[in-house]
Amino acid sequence: MDERLLEKKPDEHINGFIELSEIWYENEHQKQYIFIGEDNISWYVYDFVSKKYVIVDKPGGDEMEYFDRFDGIIAKLLTDSIL
Repeated sequence: MDERLLEKKPDEHINGFIELSEIWYENEHQKQYIFIGEDNISWYVYDFVSKKYVIVDKPGGDEMEYFDRFDGIIAKLLTDSIL
């Protein structure tokens, strides 16, 4: 688990990279993704079909924003988590 990397123990459980994908592979459609991260309303994924990084709306599963490169989606994830 990645929790050991944190200086302060979080109030909630934080899933690692592999755990996150295992959890969300319940839905057949979601097996096209590798789950990179999540927040309260979005998943940050790599889509094998489109070969793009995508922000996906959690409740509805709609693809909301696309990135050609890994650094683009990571920058967005970090920016959103700071705000």
